[in-house]
Amino acid sequence: MLYTSNNTKRMKKIIINADDCGLSSHVNHCIEEAIKAGKISSTTIMANMDDFEGAKRLYKEFSNVISFGWHINLTEGEPLTYSQLLLDKGFYVEKEGKVLLNGKKYYKYRLNTEMKDEIKKELTTQCNKLRDNGIIITHADGHHHIHMAPSMISIMPSLFKELGVSRCRHKKNYGMSRLSNIARNLWTIPFMMKGVRMPDTLGDFITYYNNPFLYQGKTVELECHPGHPDQRFQEEMEMVYSVDMNDWGAQMITYREL
Repeated sequence: MLYTSNNTKRMKKIIINADDCGLSSHVNHCIEEAIKAGKISSTTIMANMDDFEGAKRLYKEFSNVISFGWHINLTEGEPLTYSQLLLDKGFYVEKEGKVLLNGKKYYKYRLNTEMKDEIKKELTTQCNKLRDNGIIITHADGHHHIHMAPSMISIMPSLFKELGVSRCRHKKNYGMSRLSNIARNLWTIPFMMKGVRMPDTLGDFITYYNNPFLYQGKTVELECHPGHPDQRFQEEMEMVYSVDMNDWGAQMITYREL
């Protein structure tokens, strides 16, 4: 299906980030195809998922073309570190002989100092795995937006500064009301106080495509999900491939240019 739109896209600079690099060989293949087609300008790598080696290969081949960041993951797959405390508290779960991440807890649980220390240990290990494999991290974002979960605001800004992560994804824009925009911007203040830069706003590609006027500012990031089986994400990628940035009157940039 070919998508067309009569909407005027007013953003001057757009980052199109492919999430979940390293999730699987199929996802990595689809990200590679999108890079070659010039349809994405950035991607973020999951340190703990099935095809990390494939993500390393993409970095070696295309790091001069797009930006590569860290896709923070506390919600899917196996952790890189073991924590009995996080297992006891339900942040890790045991299933079929494996210890798995359980991200639901992070959206509704208040963390004490010991929990924060264990979470920071896992996150630091993820970040260091990318760097130890020669990947220069331009930015970070969260799988299922975990970096902006309420419980994580007391962890992420300081950890980004400690790890030298100077750019990250904004809180997602879920509405057009002035109150919604104010709330989103207030949410990001702790990050900005630590010197972390962000695009002016974030949206998924479909929502922006249908109503760009929800997104104010000069720089917008659009997330997309190459290779995912969900029908919505397949439609999303059809839109990504159908759009010419020149028709939008926009410049596609990488996170390095933010």
